[in-house]
Amino acid sequence: MRRSKQFFIRTQMIALAAMFAAALATVPAHAWTYKVIHDFCSKRACADGAAPEAGLLLDTEGDLYGTTNTGGTIRGAGTVFELVPQSGATSWKIKTLHAFKGNQDDGGNPEAALIMDSAGNLYGTTFQGGVNNTGAVFELLPNGLRTKRQLRILYFGENPLAALSYNGKVFGLPYDGASALYGTGFSGDVFSLVPNGGQWNETTLYKSGPYLRAGILVDPSGNLFGDSYQGGDNNSGRVFELVDTNGNWSEATLYDFCSVKRHCADGAFPAADLAMDSSGVLFGTTSQGGDQHKGCCGVIFQVIPNGENSQYNVLYNFCALKNCKDGAQPWSDLIFDSSGNLYGTTKTGGTHLTDVDHLGGGTVFRLAGSTLETLHAFCSERECADGEYPIGGVVMDPSGDLFGTTSEGGKYGAGVVYEISP
Repeated sequence: MRRSKQFFIRTQMIALAAMFAAALATVPAHAWTYKVIHDFCSKRACADGAAPEAGLLLDTEGDLYGTTNTGGTIRGAGTVFELVPQSGATSWKIKTLHAFKGNQDDGGNPEAALIMDSAGNLYGTTFQGGVNNTGAVFELLPNGLRTKRQLRILYFGENPLAALSYNGKVFGLPYDGASALYGTGFSGDVFSLVPNGGQWNETTLYKSGPYLRAGILVDPSGNLFGDSYQGGDNNSGRVFELVDTNGNWSEATLYDFCSVKRHCADGAFPAADLAMDSSGVLFGTTSQGGDQHKGCCGVIFQVIPNGENSQYNVLYNFCALKNCKDGAQPWSDLIFDSSGNLYGTTKTGGTHLTDVDHLGGGTVFRLAGSTLETLHAFCSERECADGEYPIGGVVMDPSGDLFGTTSEGGKYGAGVVYEISP
């Protein structure tokens, strides 16, 4: 299963599409400042972790939390880390909150971002480790002085790749610690976890199809939305909704990707969580498809939910510029700023082809209406010291600064945490 997932990573409109395409433009990112705030594998045996594949969590104190897929111990099963700004945020100190062992009593190889509850406890998932190597859902609880974290396994199983979700996450609220958590398994299960007297009860809500790389979005009414990497009428993924009626969950397909057959011009193989604006409109990315270069490079899309009558629009086709200077193959979640602009990353593309695969080291972008601005193109420094191949998305602080990770590159080739300031 692991090998199949990596294969997918590597190998990888309708009425308004023409209008959006006609208006495309890109703007150079001259006004943004980029810096690396941590190079992974800086400690002996990569004790600080390596290869972060997820986005970051930003708390109210300005600390950053994340996961690495490998490193941490001799077994190299990944870490949970915290980055604390020092002396006016001119430097950052990394803390390893947990190093996974990858055995049956622990998780291993996390690939998803963390969530935090109102008490400061962290929750996350690991793709591997645990009983029968089926992954885990975990909680990290701080001690009284908040100097250490204790791991608590909530559930073994499902091989989850995505972050957990809950009612209120779409508004940026912390988890309340008492209501249901929602997750997805790589094989296609959507599940819930509900705390009950010190234990957690797991329920499979729906088997939604193969390869759920992305997590679940919960709207204010408690309806669930997601996208699958494969499945659907064209086996290229789909957007779906789950509705609870007296404990029975029913599913509606909102859109089947690759419905425009020529090169899947409407997009194919979505790998990231959906985002929702204040009007209930969904936004997301696909890692492949689009009307550029035989559908190589992915799209940004919009879905206006209305069951089987939902409206789908392509907002941007990546690789619209020569040599994919605007980026290619987005795998990341999208976020909004206060003006409704969208931010995210592309795994490859950009202006620098000095990366290992000569595809471009990836980009950070902003989509304002139909205009895409590249805020940073990775591999701009010698030997990609600024990082390469961002898989996770970005988070934004109150000042408008963006933070994210790259899975490779940096001083030691094991990925970085970066900051981009306007």
